[in-house]
Amino acid sequence: SMAAAFVASAALRRGRQSYTRPLDEENNSPHVCWTILFGAAGISFLVSGAYYLYSSQHDNRAEVVNVYNDKVLAWETRDRNVLLQSSFSYRFLSPIASFKNNSDYCYNLTTDGSWVGNNCADCNISLPDDPLCSARDCSYIPPTTNTRCDPVPPSVSYRPQPITDAMRQGLSDEPAWTPMRPQSDVNDTLDPDQITQDLSSYTPLRYLASQAFPERAPGQWTNDGFEGPQFYLQVRAAYQGLVNYFNLEPVSLFTEEVTTTVKKQCHSGAWRNGACYRRIALNRICVQVNMTYQGWQLVTNSRGTNAGCILKMAGKVLEPDSEKTYKYYCPPAMGPDGFPEMQPKFPPAINSKGNAICDFRSVNFSIRSSADPVIQARFITKTTLNFGATTDENFKQGLAFLLVGCVVLMPLCIAFGVKNVSDYRARRSRRMDDFLSRPSPPLAPSSYTGSFSGPRSDSRLPASRSSARSSGSQGSSASSGARPPAQYPAPDYFDDDFVIHFAPSPSAAAAEAAARRAGEGAQEPPGWRDASGTFVRDLPT
Repeated sequence: SMAAAFVASAALRRGRQSYTRPLDEENNSPHVCWTILFGAAGISFLVSGAYYLYSSQHDNRAEVVNVYNDKVLAWETRDRNVLLQSSFSYRFLSPIASFKNNSDYCYNLTTDGSWVGNNCADCNISLPDDPLCSARDCSYIPPTTNTRCDPVPPSVSYRPQPITDAMRQGLSDEPAWTPMRPQSDVNDTLDPDQITQDLSSYTPLRYLASQAFPERAPGQWTNDGFEGPQFYLQVRAAYQGLVNYFNLEPVSLFTEEVTTTVKKQCHSGAWRNGACYRRIALNRICVQVNMTYQGWQLVTNSRGTNAGCILKMAGKVLEPDSEKTYKYYCPPAMGPDGFPEMQPKFPPAINSKGNAICDFRSVNFSIRSSADPVIQARFITKTTLNFGATTDENFKQGLAFLLVGCVVLMPLCIAFGVKNVSDYRARRSRRMDDFLSRPSPPLAPSSYTGSFSGPRSDSRLPASRSSARSSGSQGSSASSGARPPAQYPAPDYFDDDFVIHFAPSPSAAAAEAAARRAGEGAQEPPGWRDASGTFVRDLPT
């Protein structure tokens, strides 16, 4: 995909023809774009295959799984029992809910008149004195009007109140505490796209507060954002006489987040003060606690805030995120059984204009132990909840990548192989054409012998030279019985597979040696004279 993106972007910059033409002008090589695409894809597959084959020699998954299984064993034998023997409760320090009873809603309920009796279906209800219906023993019931009153739920208003030190330390019994219930049917699942046979199973446990927040958010939206009270939650944790109080961060049911500072990109928010603000709603609060020798304590992150159950990267360190989770859509509505309904595929989004109507009774407010296996799994797997592939999976995947890489590179290799063969034949043809187009060299003397070497020694010579060679052989054989020296071309005619070697015959070498000893021809360089007496210099060996 990266190679395809590179080819596409390069073609757009330089034009289509620059990346679709062949590598040479004879159209024998593949196009540049296909070379880059298939080459990059094939090499990527080969490198990936080699990496997976190398990974199959080291079982990194077993080391990670062993650490996780040890955490699960500690949870099942100790940590879960400690959490189960504990009790948690919560209360809102501020605001205080005030209830006002409302009067019943009363309205008039009117019923129409009707005829009652046998065979009275066709009687006209608008004619109470219909003689035909009266003859059928039908009786007429006149219309009635009754007043009906339905009760109206009391109005709830939230009034902020000052928070004292006694309330923060848990010394005040007001407001009242609401217990949180333990829940073990938690939908904690690891990544399903992995082998789970080597992972230990466990029984989850958390504490949940149902319908902690009001149905409607008190307050209203203004041009400067949402104006409404903040909720101050306090949690009480008790274990074997050790009681601790946790003051959570203030919670706003509605808030806003900045999505962009470019006005043209502000499509789903409100633009003001040089930024685009999108409305978000509270969806979940998850508090992470840790058991110490002093009892349960809140877990904090590097920013000093309370740690939630979701992890995120803070620089290069993986740590818990905030305890509050906001979404751009409302929390799921409450069902008739008092529990949140199933999350819809497309939850209702918060309207950027006007007051959004959300049901905050279904906000998930839970407390979990830091020893919970799913939290430990997030730390171990760096939030992926996937422990990696096994050695067999890496080996099979490596072979598959290598096979795909070879298949992808095969057309490219075939194309370049055909090109090389074609270029080699073209070079051979050009050399032969040059060889045949050159003028004939002087023939060697009869006192010189030569030899041909190469797979096509006879076929590489011109027709005239080949015939001269054959005629010279026949003539000398007929006269002396030995093979006479043939008429060979000059020694500078050769190529890669065809070489002509020249050397003086033994008789000529002896004559030259004798002439040098007698002082004859000392002024002449080595050579020979033809029939006309013209001196011809000896050919180099």
